Amino acid sequence: MTIRLLIVDDSTFMRVAIRKMVEKDKQISIVGEAKTGQEAVDLAVSLRPDVITMDIEMPGMNGVEATAEIMKRAPAAIIMVSSLTQTGAKATFDALDAGALDYISKSSSFVQLDIVEIEKDLLEKISFWNDHRKKGIKRAQPSAASALVSEPQKLTPAPFAALSTPSHVMDITETYLKDPVFRRTRSSAPPQVIVLGVSTGGPRQMIEMLSVMPKLRCPLIIAQHMGAAFTGGFAEHLARKSIHNVFEGKDRQLLQPGDVVVCPGGQNGWIERTLQGFALRVSPDPKVTVYPSVDLLFESAARHCSAAAGVILTGMGGDGTIGAQAMAAKDMPIIVQTPHSCIVGGMPDSALRSGCVTQMMSLAEIGVTLGRMAGIPIFERKQSTPA
Repeated sequence: MTIRLLIVDDSTFMRVAIRKMVEKDKQISIVGEAKTGQEAVDLAVSLRPDVITMDIEMPGMNGVEATAEIMKRAPAAIIMVSSLTQTGAKATFDALDAGALDYISKSSSFVQLDIVEIEKDLLEKISFWNDHRKKGIKRAQPSAASALVSEPQKLTPAPFAALSTPSHVMDITETYLKDPVFRRTRSSAPPQVIVLGVSTGGPRQMIEMLSVMPKLRCPLIIAQHMGAAFTGGFAEHLARKSIHNVFEGKDRQLLQPGDVVVCPGGQNGWIERTLQGFALRVSPDPKVTVYPSVDLLFESAARHCSAAAGVILTGMGGDGTIGAQAMAAKDMPIIVQTPHSCIVGGMPDSALRSGCVTQMMSLAEIGVTLGRMAGIPIFERKQSTPA
């Protein structure tokens, strides 16, 4: 099946570069090119492409505005072509809020980048999002506060690793477990830390969880699969959209109650216990193929904490399952997002299949549940509010 692609960029050089990359794939047909946001909207409406590569900075209507308009009038799988700058990162997350599904990165001097890697990334994402568009991508929308909370699921006792060994390349439309089995945890101790793993779709879906989660008595550490140029902007994006103190972590930084810490992209983050308390450690690891590694973060929580909780949200593949099994072996709770509510359900589905999960919930229910586990009670929040 041919993938109909629309290329949008105000740079002739970039349009030619993208065209040459995608022309190598015989399944992709370029149906049009636009150099302004308004042209992109007009062509999207008239041509109805399957996938759009969208520049951010263009004269007149920019890429974020064009994305929002296209998603209203002619929805497509939109991949942002983002610059490796702080401004570019902020605009990328705004575009993901507006309905874009993913992004690729370019520098101000595109020819200096590894063109082979950019080409591989672009072709894979065009194919992937076209497939998910046809199967029906889940686009979670913010809900009214009254509709967010429902009672957590009752758990069914299950032996550890009761289900089949997880595959690490999963497609939720094919593998969603209609009758999952849950592990029962005996621990009721409040977590010293909460660790969270998320990948594809995270920048859009994390907001829904944080919007109903109260401030916590413990730190929350996030491993979001993302490049080094974007995790700082991602943290700022979450901070702007929530009440939480969200920031990009640094090596040897002490973790304080209420902190929401994003592990720096392009390298790994894990927890270490020190005389002063828990600290974040940051370092690259050539043995790991995806950064930051959710498995490594979860394994460190199992190793250094007497009580911790793990959360796995939307994402492709199976990162987090091995780490979740390590936490399960210490009787720590593991909560996953309901796979069919994910943009891509592979990561929670993989954990479900391993038998280590204690609860499966919507994003909003996860936020509420974390508040019940480790949130500051309402009466304490009121007392701490200045008169």
